[in-house]
Amino acid sequence: MTTNANELSLSNDHSGDAKTLIDLLFKFYQEQCTQGRHHETQRAAVATATLAISAALIGVITGDNNLSRNDLPLTLLLIAVGIFSAVFSLKHYERFRRHMALAKNFRDAIDVLLPYHPVLGDFLRQLERAYSENDGDSEKTGESTLRVLKKNADKNHNRRFPTLVNLHLYNWWAGLCLVVSVIGLALTFIIIYYRPIK
Repeated sequence: MTTNANELSLSNDHSGDAKTLIDLLFKFYQEQCTQGRHHETQRAAVATATLAISAALIGVITGDNNLSRNDLPLTLLLIAVGIFSAVFSLKHYERFRRHMALAKNFRDAIDVLLPYHPVLGDFLRQLERAYSENDGDSEKTGESTLRVLKKNADKNHNRRFPTLVNLHLYNWWAGLCLVVSVIGLALTFIIIYYRPIK
């Protein structure tokens, strides 16, 4: 069941209930953010391990300055490590996005309730007036306070980094892992086609 912000009506008598509900939703929000950070940490750990393993494998393969068919199992392992790491990285990104979507839902629910908070309600109304007076682009036009704050921050950030904002990190992490596979593929190709057994 979804609750529309326009359908929610709390009187001042229920401001304590709103505060309790906000506290509860904020704990749910924090939990989702913590889970999202966990997946990002795991993704970084997998990328680090991939680079360490691939460096060791490349060192063993090329250490004797002679590529031979005996090195094929290691080059194939290098390809497999890179592919596995890329897929694993993308899976962690998918889980991260899931937790961020849940966190956003909890944040939106908090945003609906904030005007009814016994302490923060007045402060938020002052903040909304300040935004609408100082920045014509940030007028609320019916939007909630947290969304207006986020929209303004996103707009300023995108204006400051117009090119970098479109370069998504999950592509770089997966690409880094796939480079390992490409190196393994190149070494395999060299061994098969340029180092034939006599």
